[in-house]
Amino acid sequence: MRTGILWIHGGGYITGMAGMVHMSRAKNLVKKYGAVGVSPAYRLAGRAPYPAALED
Repeated sequence: MRTGILWIHGGGYITGMAGMVHMSRAKNLVKKYGAVGVSPAYRLAGRAPYPAALED
């Protein structure tokens, strides 16, 4: 069994994306611990009104 790291980018469902600059932190953790990393992509409020992002 491997350690898993779930990285959810910030932005309050308004800005950002799974591949943001902060992903380097997640990548470093995955590499350091030999873990499996997951970063979900979801629609943002500006393009898809509530509750679209929550349904993703």
